[in-house]
Amino acid sequence: MRTMRSSLEFRSFLRSTGDGGGRRRAAEARVRRPRIGTLPFPAPRRRSGVHTLVLVALLSTTACGGGTRADADPDAGVEDGASRLRYDREFIFIGSSGDEPVVVPFTFRAIEADEGLERAVQAWLGRGDRWDRFLDEQRRTSSAGGVWRVVPLADLLLTAGGPAEVESLGIRRGDRRLRLELGSPLTDWTGGGGARFRLLEGLLTVGSELIPGSVLEILGAEPTLSDGWPPGQDFDWVFLTDATGEDSIQLVLADGLGGPEGETQYAWVRSDAGESVWPQAEVRWLEMRALAAARRQIPTRWTFRVPPTALEGEVEAAGFDALLGPQRGPGHAIEIRYSVRGWVEVEGTRREVVGMVRHTQR
Repeated sequence: MRTMRSSLEFRSFLRSTGDGGGRRRAAEARVRRPRIGTLPFPAPRRRSGVHTLVLVALLSTTACGGGTRADADPDAGVEDGASRLRYDREFIFIGSSGDEPVVVPFTFRAIEADEGLERAVQAWLGRGDRWDRFLDEQRRTSSAGGVWRVVPLADLLLTAGGPAEVESLGIRRGDRRLRLELGSPLTDWTGGGGARFRLLEGLLTVGSELIPGSVLEILGAEPTLSDGWPPGQDFDWVFLTDATGEDSIQLVLADGLGGPEGETQYAWVRSDAGESVWPQAEVRWLEMRALAAARRQIPTRWTFRVPPTALEGEVEAAGFDALLGPQRGPGHAIEIRYSVRGWVEVEGTRREVVGMVRHTQR
């Protein structure tokens, strides 16, 4: 294991991935989920003067409290075999305003088409129990710039230092103004399925309010079925940070069960004590509710732990926005983003946290 030497390596990866080879990659996708990088996990290391802990856990979970991960087989009624790759690039801001979480995810997706790319951008502002999807656009474009390029569709305002290096994202509509500035990179690493992660400082402007926080940038790729969504999988992905805004602790948790690779598990931690990777982690659903539009049960409270360590915690949904996908068995595929609040405890020390959960059932 080793750490990435600098953000130059991350930028080099962006520039060198996703140009050409579309038919070959699509054929490979039918066999397995593509791995978009070859760099291993970072090795544990000491970082003096850094008072941040980041946990990334991509893990297999099962529901408890009387529920199941999904009421129906997520693959039921879905054709075998994947047709095209979907490339996802996300920027997720987490901060606090008063005692409520502030969450701003920007999601950019590109799917290889016969000529060019089908691009989509979605963005949300989540404040406590209120969620506003203020961008939701799709467009066919050329392949110029590659699959990781952020294209300013619709009202998206973008400043960039190059085709793949984003400096700020935002929107202005009349008197409404939102701007997310990306600051200095803090660390980057490779996770399960070959996904790339980069942690950065962030500053969000909403109207006249300035909210400092953290931004997690994620690069990932997965095959899609003929209905445009990836194969069946239950998945929970969580990004949390200290509720006080002091960045004394940050967490990212996720679970994956099903899909092309079956179970995937890992945990990654960064703190003033160093960086470490573990192959085990656990997340469990504690409470659920019905989502009538999807004909599914969805989680509203989660507990998590990393078995090799004394780290554990719990979060509860404050609000959410749900994307309804194609019919899968008796229900619909869904992708939900929640604002959450809760706590994390490390070796007996408990801290309050706020953040986001991205939940999918396919």
